[in-house]
Amino acid sequence: MRRRESPSMHRPTNRTSSWPLARFAIGWLVAGLVVAAAMIGALRGIRDRTLPPLQRTELSVAARAAGCRVERTDDERPGNPPSSGIAVAAPAQPGVYAHSPSGGRLLAAVRKGVIVIHYRQPLSDDDLEELRTLQEVVPVGTIVTPNATRMQPGIAAVGWRRLLSCRRLSDATVDAIRLFRARNLGRGPDSHP
Repeated sequence: MRRRESPSMHRPTNRTSSWPLARFAIGWLVAGLVVAAAMIGALRGIRDRTLPPLQRTELSVAARAAGCRVERTDDERPGNPPSSGIAVAAPAQPGVYAHSPSGGRLLAAVRKGVIVIHYRQPLSDDDLEELRTLQEVVPVGTIVTPNATRMQPGIAAVGWRRLLSCRRLSDATVDAIRLFRARNLGRGPDSHP
């Protein structure tokens, strides 16, 4: 007589069906950890390149606190560095310059509504880094350049027919420049939408 086997005796076991999924998950986890470790290593030593919140929100108050002057200029009194006049060259492109573009190129950029931040040399590496950060906040509307016009102030920001001149760079000066740029960006006679 044949013995009947119960159906449960030959039921296949499902032990290996979850193993490929677990290996897949472990592989992704390990890859994620490797990428995270690489990113942490790459970012170590890079300083935060953001600007602190503004301490003042009114340009005249910020300029006074920084020891800066805000001036209006015109074609007869263009200021130093110049903030008005006729463009005689192609405009300088926004960016940070090690050597100053010609005055005509800077004036043409100002006429297009770009803000030009001039500094008198020498400038410390930390101060130059601060100006680079200012430029990076509005990269298509800001030029940072050493001054070639023998200006008296240590720092000057130029917009069309407006000039902000400051003795030195400080946190208060950075606030004044930011507010000056916000008020004058895109306000040149040759700026087009």
